Amino acid sequence: MSLTTVLSVCLLVALLFCGCSGGGGDDGVVPVAAPTTPGTSPTPAPPVAFACTGVLRSAQAVDLALGVPGLNNSGGAQLFNHPGGIASDGVALAMADRMNNRVLIWKQAPTANTAPDIVLGQPDMIQSLAGSKPEQMNFPGQLVFGGGKLVVADSGNDRVLVWNSLPTRNGQTPDLVLTLGSRNGSQARIEWPWGVWTDGQRLIVSSTSIGMVNVWNTFPAAAETPPSYTLTARNVSGGNDFGTPRNIATDGRSYLLIGDHNARNVTGSGKGAFVWNSFPTSDQPYSYYGTHDKCTAANCGQFPGNGVLAPDGRFLLMASPVINIYSGVPASATALASPALQLGAGTLGNMGFNGMDGSALALLPDGRLYAASYNGNAILGWRSVLSAASAPDFAIGTPDATTNTLISQGFIQNAVPASDGTRLVAGSGYDGKVYVWRTIPTSNGARYDYSIDLLRRGLFSEDNDLHNGRFVTVGGTSVAIWKTLPDQDQAPDLHFPQGIGPVSFKTLGGVALDERYLYLADSAAGKVYVFDALPDATSTPRFTLDVDWAGRLSSDGTTLAVPSGTPGGKVTLFEIARLGSSAAKLGEIAAAKATAAAGGLRFWPTAAYLKDGRLYLADAQNNHVYVWNSITAALADVAPDVSLGRVGRHGGSYADGFMMPAHLLVANGYLWVADFKFSTRLNALRC
Repeated sequence: MSLTTVLSVCLLVALLFCGCSGGGGDDGVVPVAAPTTPGTSPTPAPPVAFACTGVLRSAQAVDLALGVPGLNNSGGAQLFNHPGGIASDGVALAMADRMNNRVLIWKQAPTANTAPDIVLGQPDMIQSLAGSKPEQMNFPGQLVFGGGKLVVADSGNDRVLVWNSLPTRNGQTPDLVLTLGSRNGSQARIEWPWGVWTDGQRLIVSSTSIGMVNVWNTFPAAAETPPSYTLTARNVSGGNDFGTPRNIATDGRSYLLIGDHNARNVTGSGKGAFVWNSFPTSDQPYSYYGTHDKCTAANCGQFPGNGVLAPDGRFLLMASPVINIYSGVPASATALASPALQLGAGTLGNMGFNGMDGSALALLPDGRLYAASYNGNAILGWRSVLSAASAPDFAIGTPDATTNTLISQGFIQNAVPASDGTRLVAGSGYDGKVYVWRTIPTSNGARYDYSIDLLRRGLFSEDNDLHNGRFVTVGGTSVAIWKTLPDQDQAPDLHFPQGIGPVSFKTLGGVALDERYLYLADSAAGKVYVFDALPDATSTPRFTLDVDWAGRLSSDGTTLAVPSGTPGGKVTLFEIARLGSSAAKLGEIAAAKATAAAGGLRFWPTAAYLKDGRLYLADAQNNHVYVWNSITAALADVAPDVSLGRVGRHGGSYADGFMMPAHLLVANGYLWVADFKFSTRLNALRC
């Protein structure tokens, strides 16, 4: 299982729980920042030092960000960062721009790439940082119009925001902030809400991280108003089958559909939908559980998103990577898996709806269909509900319906940075590329100079390292080595697709290079294999280390750090000169030793990094980075010298916070912290 898979599974079980900047006025017409063509990025100052030359401070703010237009810079009104929920009141259109921490509103639903009129969650169309004030947002999810109200699931802030009428100005404060915390007098909670629905009278909110869906028969009037009842996906035996319930689809009467990523007690992957064939009036058993599609090698059934009913009775369901169209609301698992038409397959190229539950639908009374494409980074539109698969009639947030602005504007998802002190590389398991800056950037949003396409060569970047010009990347069962980092897109000099010598790889999750050795972490095998620095196809490991769920590795030439990237995991340190002897293991850093600065939260070490005698540790579950100024101190029962990030259930793209930090690097006087999955920032903190 790759780190990406581990993070996906563990985060969604344990957090939800598993790889992208002005001013603007109220008219919303803000030009998109002009992109820099790859190869022409601004030339930054020469590297001043490979290591940190100063001292990091706890709670230090981020100084600059790559993989986005810039720190606190969305790129403008017409550049999105992963569209999520989308809804219409019949005239206006609203969309949750998830990673820009905002909701965009068009007063008249557009049929062209028109700038939005209003932004919520931000004071203007440029700013993008997450926030927790009433007028701010953190990773907003599904949204809905109903009874004149606009309701938004403010996922990262564990709350729901309500405007009693269509907002009229940028950054408008909501009329109600529904938190449903510990003071509501019931066991119900709003935690990590992804789905909302209302008709203005009844309200439904999913609490994704704790596996419940709250229902109010009368719209709540105060922040702590308890729900009328809570759904748990009760089965006929009395058990609760919700795992991480997400999006909601209903007409409030004849059906209720809840998409789930980690459904329990069901067959298959747990990515499907719980369906009630009539609207439940209590925590009553669901009618059936089903998946939207059969699992194939190319498409293993993402769970459903939201759905809408057309005036002619047809039911449209966002079922990543397609839109399923049914003759009516499916009344059985067989019917759910058998749509009359699938929209998107073969018609959208690299736009698609392969965003799992990120993508969503809205249907206007005149038949116009809008689909927010999460990983296509656009809203795609059709002028009518179709009877045959067809390309979109128009697109919003992109020059045309075939241009994915995540690609054209230089966004980077799930970055894995490495450096030799002069150049910066960032591998991305999300899109199978390695991005290269010829000199380490010192400016906000600096574009990469070129990329190496791994995917078309059958390669994958789960982890990488760059040492003295030699570059290696690993993923799946594959190791690729460039003896010298190329200055253009080029095939590796060495490729080991399945193993090296007598070793067959299962799932490679980490790699490190130093003067003597190449270290490969096979997460699924629980092994770290130590080869000569430049092996050949017949090489035998010099040493083999046993470490459960070994993840992203780091070597400073003296010490090897091996994190076990699961909740409640550890980091094991080895003295390289003593490898092969029992004295090589220096010790472990476990939960009790690292969580003092994080309020006793569980410890999830996703990456460890060694530099100049210091140990840097990324803790994805707590959205923190810890720094010990000496390895000896790290191995002792003492708190870290520095704690970076914000304490809380969820991270966010704050000025001083991270979203699931998954990799670390020290280069050019900066600590680089790579966010994972729900953010596209590669953060840099001056040190």
